[in-house]
Amino acid sequence: MCYNKKVKKNKALTGREVHHLVESARESGKAQSALELAMHTLLIYAKEGDHLGYAEVLDSVFLTLKNLHRKKAFKPHWILAGAMVRASVEIAEQSGIKEALALPQFNLAQYLEESGKLVEAKEMYEKAISSMEQFPSAEHSRPAVLAQMKLHLALCELILGDREALGRSKKLLAELAADTGVDSDYNCKVWISGGYLRLALYFKDQNIELAREYLQQAQEIIEGDKRLVLRREHLAKILSEFKE
Repeated sequence: MCYNKKVKKNKALTGREVHHLVESARESGKAQSALELAMHTLLIYAKEGDHLGYAEVLDSVFLTLKNLHRKKAFKPHWILAGAMVRASVEIAEQSGIKEALALPQFNLAQYLEESGKLVEAKEMYEKAISSMEQFPSAEHSRPAVLAQMKLHLALCELILGDREALGRSKKLLAELAADTGVDSDYNCKVWISGGYLRLALYFKDQNIELAREYLQQAQEIIEGDKRLVLRREHLAKILSEFKE
């Protein structure tokens, strides 16, 4: 699909409609299209006066840059990713729309965790979960979305030394696997495989056999669905680390 041509042919697309194209391009591994469309989406959201959408598309830019950084550790990508996700949180806070808070906070938590700031990340995950529970947006108010947020928190707590967090992580993975809603066909596969990959990395230097079991579970999900382009790239990187 040529995403940019689709937008040019239909200039009446709303910010949310173009935003969906941003997500589709990003998930397909088309980073350049995702970034170009995201800039276009910002202008549409500004015209529509949609603060929530504006903050969320900055999150899309953050996720795109995060994926690029994972593929090749180019530090400017990561610096810009941090600026984008922090701006998203600030815009959401200043908008006064409490429903706009959860996703920007959640993405900031991911940035903090991947930057090694685990305590700060844990606190931000907790804020994001609280925001989602108290002020869910119509676009993301689904049990699976909240479950994957809680999964990220549990995995962060596990790394921080909370042994009981492993049990919570497994329970949340099972909850996502049992989901039959709109997220079950694609999103849950992304979230579950990501959870298993993180468990594999966590146990890599503690229990290599258990780590390989988690890695195998992730691999089965990822290789079973050709749409999981970014997860496949992530898997390849982690497999190379296990061979070292």
